[in-house]
Amino acid sequence: MKSSAGKLIAFHNRKRVEYTFLELHPLVLRGASYLKQKGFNRETILGIICSNDLEWVLADLCCLYCGIKLLPLERNDDSHQYQCDNLKLGGILVGNIHYAPPDRLSIPLIKIGEFFDSEVENFQIDFPAFSYGPRDVLSFKSTSGSTGRPKIIGQSVESVENSICGIQHLFNHSRQDRILVFLPLSLLQQRYWLYSAIYYEHTVIIVPYEYLFTALKKEKPTILMGVPHIYELIYNEFTSIAKKNSELSLLDYLGGQIRYLWTGSAPIAKELVSFYFDSNIPLYQGYGMNETGIIAKNGPHVNRIGSVGKLFHNMELKFDEEQQILVRSKHPVCHQYELSAEEDYSRVFRKDGYVATGDIGYIDEDGYLFINGRIKEMIALSNSKKIIPSGIEAKLMAQPVIKRCVVYGDNKPYLTALIIPESQNILFDTIQQVINNYNESCKQEEYIYRFFLQYEDFTEFNNLLSNQNKIKRRNILEKFKSEFEKLYE
Repeated sequence: MKSSAGKLIAFHNRKRVEYTFLELHPLVLRGASYLKQKGFNRETILGIICSNDLEWVLADLCCLYCGIKLLPLERNDDSHQYQCDNLKLGGILVGNIHYAPPDRLSIPLIKIGEFFDSEVENFQIDFPAFSYGPRDVLSFKSTSGSTGRPKIIGQSVESVENSICGIQHLFNHSRQDRILVFLPLSLLQQRYWLYSAIYYEHTVIIVPYEYLFTALKKEKPTILMGVPHIYELIYNEFTSIAKKNSELSLLDYLGGQIRYLWTGSAPIAKELVSFYFDSNIPLYQGYGMNETGIIAKNGPHVNRIGSVGKLFHNMELKFDEEQQILVRSKHPVCHQYELSAEEDYSRVFRKDGYVATGDIGYIDEDGYLFINGRIKEMIALSNSKKIIPSGIEAKLMAQPVIKRCVVYGDNKPYLTALIIPESQNILFDTIQQVINNYNESCKQEEYIYRFFLQYEDFTEFNNLLSNQNKIKRRNILEKFKSEFEKLYE
């Protein structure tokens, strides 16, 4: 770890801490020695459950130093034992005790704090770092599968390097940049910023989700990566405050130093992106998936609002007969799932090396990629008309009174919707007027005939929202099936 200018800002025991990466190096050596004495090595896979804090960072760097592969586990997941058994985990690293998995798990729990709070026997100052090959697995990722059991993806060293180098080439981060990370570090793409900070010597600020707005004001980041919902929250709060204080600029509201924003993982309304650009703060949209890494990205001098950008570094793309996007990388993330149902594997990984994304889209004459929706989410009405619900949902959620919208209607004569209003004070008649206005401008087959209101929001805890703030459509449709069906009586 040779960086002298790179820096980490994070929390430890609820207190702000700041380290250069040179200052972290002895802690990483100590933790790596601790893991080695436990008998863990390059053949070991360890689970991890931890908040976004110093312990997560140190656990990750210590495991990388030893060649140990991490599998982040979701806090509210009932499939821990399934993953432990099938991947033969050597243990689970846990941070704060509130994040520990159920006691019934037949696997040792290792408190990350023990790496550093206790003496390590025969501490090896010159403990050599593991030497990775380009196709070695750096980390694992768990994602939902078609059977309800998780799919496990191994992510290669070469794919991570391709992403980090490609982003640096596009955005040219400098030592003056301070990148704020608040999405879970269980998402490998969030840890890219940590690795990038070490390699390119900038500052990374890592905080739990709930500290986002505090960190914006106190840490004054230059770059923020967030899912679309975060930029909706920022828009709503800023515009509400600006009505009372017309002197407040969006830049000042975001801490005064932001030079650009980054979003991906879910569709975002074109109007919302335009709002940020009109406020002189670029919001660059991108596109990717766990099985491929970054596929396309907008950036400085290469941006088209409404698109997800031009093809990323070393990526190839083509379309199948359904206009589904197929991609292939010169530096692939993986060639198969480590653990999955057979139907998941055969649907995604093609024999020619292409990965089927499940997304429908097109490329315009200038090379910008546009996403129209998901194949598996496509609604086929009983009159044979096919509808992509995400586009309708995005239009309705662009309205200030609608927080979330889920469209329904597969094999039905018309579309219906579940609507979550922005607040408890918004009543049915208000939403009905919004729906009426939408219906006046849409195609006949996209007309929303009926809807019902739901005031409890989707969250990770009720299993209706992923940790990337994506709706879990299948779970929502199952939970509210009777309410949807009543709209057709």
